[in-house]
Amino acid sequence: MRVVRHGFSAKDYLTNVLAREGLGFVDESVAEGSPFMLNVWTFAPHAPAIAAPQDAHRFNGLTAPRDPAFDEADMSDKPPWLRDHTALTDAEIARIDETFRDRVRTVQAVDRMVGRLQR
Repeated sequence: MRVVRHGFSAKDYLTNVLAREGLGFVDESVAEGSPFMLNVWTFAPHAPAIAAPQDAHRFNGLTAPRDPAFDEADMSDKPPWLRDHTALTDAEIARIDETFRDRVRTVQAVDRMVGRLQR
């Protein structure tokens, strides 16, 4: 096994590196006429959700879904351990939204990678 160090440019973003390496493996296997299986795992969208440089400023107005259970005011029908939870603060809601945006941003590179690998 050999360790390959990458830099900090857009081409060195982990999902982009995985896409290139995966494509190289597929191309080599096809050229050899060899059966193959490729399994690619990314960190995205898990923390730390750091977007590819080209996606870092996308979706700026996006917010986390606000279904009826989001910051529900009446908790009386909930289990005892949940009833005492207080309403979310504006700062907590802002952090939820930022985390959601960060995760959506990271998935963009994964989507491009899958598209390239499916060609």
